[in-house]
Amino acid sequence: MQNKLEQLEVLVIISDFSLTEEGIGDSSVSTLYEPRLIDKCLEEISWLLSPNVVVAYGNNPKSVGEELLKKWSKRFKRLQYLSVDECKSINDILRQVEDRQLLKTDFLFVYNCATFCSVNLECWIENFRALRKQNKNAVATLIYSEIDVDASSNNSLICFRTCTKKLVNYNLIEGSKGRRYLQTKKDIFLIETTFRTDLFPLNIFICALDFIGHFAGNYDFNCVDNIILDILSNEEVIGQEIYLNILEKNKIENLEEFEKINKIKNSGKKKIKEFPGNCSDISDEEENEEGEEENIKSVGEGNNKQEFTQFILEVRESMQELFEKEKNTSKSLNESEFSNLKLEISSCKLAYNVPMDELPRLIFLSFIGIPGVTQQLALFKKTFDKWTILWNFYFKKLTTRIGILHALEDFSTENENFCLILPNILHWLNQEKEFLEDEQIILWYSSLNEESPLLLLPKLGELVEWLKEEEEEGRKNKLIKNWVDFGCFY
Repeated sequence: MQNKLEQLEVLVIISDFSLTEEGIGDSSVSTLYEPRLIDKCLEEISWLLSPNVVVAYGNNPKSVGEELLKKWSKRFKRLQYLSVDECKSINDILRQVEDRQLLKTDFLFVYNCATFCSVNLECWIENFRALRKQNKNAVATLIYSEIDVDASSNNSLICFRTCTKKLVNYNLIEGSKGRRYLQTKKDIFLIETTFRTDLFPLNIFICALDFIGHFAGNYDFNCVDNIILDILSNEEVIGQEIYLNILEKNKIENLEEFEKINKIKNSGKKKIKEFPGNCSDISDEEENEEGEEENIKSVGEGNNKQEFTQFILEVRESMQELFEKEKNTSKSLNESEFSNLKLEISSCKLAYNVPMDELPRLIFLSFIGIPGVTQQLALFKKTFDKWTILWNFYFKKLTTRIGILHALEDFSTENENFCLILPNILHWLNQEKEFLEDEQIILWYSSLNEESPLLLLPKLGELVEWLKEEEEEGRKNKLIKNWVDFGCFY
């Protein structure tokens, strides 16, 4: 690898938690993590000329780190050693990396020394950089290799867009009494998509710094697969994307060893719990398909009003603490404080099984319910502006902002005084902040129940009519422009 790859930081994790968790003691597997192989991995990494290399162990004495630093420090611009005590999973290490801010820029994430020593990543790193220039939402590229498939095993199912290699589904094909089925989202079939079960994960990621934010807060996660699933399921909210690079089978050494590991791991894999949402089943048998649809439906209906109320109360309490702190100290909130708030929201989301399509509404409903925030229009505007970090995270995509309208609707039904400033808030969010689209407000207003008290607000009706006129005027101007462009006027 050449000097052009410098500035890419490296994170190496020396362990294989999947083996220890499943109690697999195959000697041929353990040899992949012996000191000689680790030295070989560090030798390869040294050619990257990286400005910062972090080597992380779990449950190792300090002497191991001291020996490693003594042996390898002269080969790197900066070499850091991290040891995590009472480490139960790879994410225990990843959280420490995030908390200590050991990485500062894009990085290469390696947690299998053997595969790293067997592939040339130069072109993939350059591809990732080119991708990031075109698409800032791309936070990671996963490296996979082709592999022979044992038809009797439960292999990972990888689904990606055929043209772009964007990952769209990451799952297992589960076998049950001779039947095999796939569970996925319906919209996966709207664009040309490739489905493969003959790919082996090399446990090598090329990541943007944004990716590391997923390491913190998700204490229920115990492997990187959980992070991948979380990004895919939350793409509508956080707007992050993952891509693939696939090595041909003959491009990797020691493949027989890796195939053996794959079979060993598959024999002890646990089922992945499906995410509730807009799902469909592809099954070999109709009865299996119907059963899965029943399960999906029951998961969605389990989120009752009481659970949502508890979510709102706990998140609002955390928000109120920040609001009061800023009010009493007259100091602006920093990113760290908002990170802690996002951590609390994530925790409550998991605790109360809040689906992603409800999360934006519940977050904003928690915010506007903070005592004092909506008493005056000026105070609402001021607070909204100061909390921009939070809105840019949860409402990055326009499709999630409809949740703001539904939150304002819910809050209005319980607070008559709030109805008086609601039209002004919508006008401000639409015209000055450009946070809500004209069409979103129009469609939301038309969907209100006939008995909704909001339909009785003259100013709100006038605002919607004005937006409709603006929309119509915009369409006319666009049509006239098209006529002029095509020479319809002389």
